[in-house]
Amino acid sequence: MALALVVGGCGSSRVPITAVPVVTTAPPTTAAPIHVDVAVAGCSAPPVTFALLCEVSDLLHSYHLNPPTDAALASAALEGLNSYQSDEVEELPRAITCAVPAESFVPFCE
Repeated sequence: MALALVVGGCGSSRVPITAVPVVTTAPPTTAAPIHVDVAVAGCSAPPVTFALLCEVSDLLHSYHLNPPTDAALASAALEGLNSYQSDEVEELPRAITCAVPAESFVPFCE
């Protein structure tokens, strides 16, 4: 599937989010390419689906004695997402807004 990436107006206060082209291939079971618009915004006003990611990142950076890097957190989040398996099938949304705490989380949105 081909995805378009749009950068939202409110960026993170720590790291600005920049535009990154998002291109993926459709799964083999899909007959036709599906287009999903993806917007990436900072955590200043995250949609409910990304509020927990933003909150956990903020708590780790605020209270952890040796906070992990954004790259390490993003890598772990992506690994968890890629290893998640479910039998539930949902229709893809036409558009999605990802709220990310740092630019290194953009592949997580992809």
